[in-house]
Amino acid sequence: RDQKQPSQINQKWSEADKKLNNTFLEMKSNVHEALCDNLDWPRVMKIISDLITEGQKYLRMVDSKTNKPAFKPFLLNEILKYTSWMLKIFGLIPSDRVGFATEGSGSKEDAVKDILDVFVEFRNKLREEAKNSLRTKKADMNRIMKICDEVRDDLLPNVGVRLTDTKDGSKWSLDNPETLKREAEMLRLERKAAKDRAKQKLIKNIERLQAEAKMFGDHKIPPSEYFKLVSQEKGTYTRFDESGLPTHQKNENGDEEEIKKSTRKNLSKILKKYQKNYDKCTKTLAKDSNYVEVLTAKVSKIQRQITD
Repeated sequence: RDQKQPSQINQKWSEADKKLNNTFLEMKSNVHEALCDNLDWPRVMKIISDLITEGQKYLRMVDSKTNKPAFKPFLLNEILKYTSWMLKIFGLIPSDRVGFATEGSGSKEDAVKDILDVFVEFRNKLREEAKNSLRTKKADMNRIMKICDEVRDDLLPNVGVRLTDTKDGSKWSLDNPETLKREAEMLRLERKAAKDRAKQKLIKNIERLQAEAKMFGDHKIPPSEYFKLVSQEKGTYTRFDESGLPTHQKNENGDEEEIKKSTRKNLSKILKKYQKNYDKCTKTLAKDSNYVEVLTAKVSKIQRQITD
């Protein structure tokens, strides 16, 4: 720009100069407040971006009478030094640079684009969840926590920011994006393995509950009727004792014959096992007639956990 030396410029501040200076002081205060608030870097980046925008507007000001640039170099330089200092702290520009390079490194928008993209995406997801909460009158805290975890594990590593959750809150640090990506991928694989193990545990619980429910269904008939109505060989037995144990059966020719002692001994073991399970089921149902329904409800609940 065709601009005079600062010593040749009228340093008396106009209303526009005062307005920008007040905005600058307010934004510096807001940045300090955000950094004290558990290093709220997304808010800091938003403030710095807004300050840069205000500086650009100020730089384009012209005197309405002379049609010449009307900005005060000292004020503009103070803003430039402050924004550069903050961006160095966040590792967005080299420590030996003031402002953004204009050759080979893109515009200043490019320098903060990735950080601001993360912030905007995070904000959009939270806004969408807030809208859903207003519609349903219920906040999905699991969904909100998942969004926060996505920022920590998937988005911030891509721009070189490590976010660590501690008992005292979240802490950030800067690192090589490739290193953070590798760590994030390892963490993702570990969590997937843990999730798979948890899923297998849930599946085993379902199988156990289903087996228990099946036991109740298989032991409805009294033991005295087991070999008459339940046993796979029920059609072959012709006579039974008072306990329901078969004493006679049909042979291959269809003739009735007495069951051998050794065979009756085996049948007795089968009946005793059935009797034991039958007594267990009967005792449980006597205490809670809806016990099978409770088992079925538990299975459905776990199945929902697996699909969620």
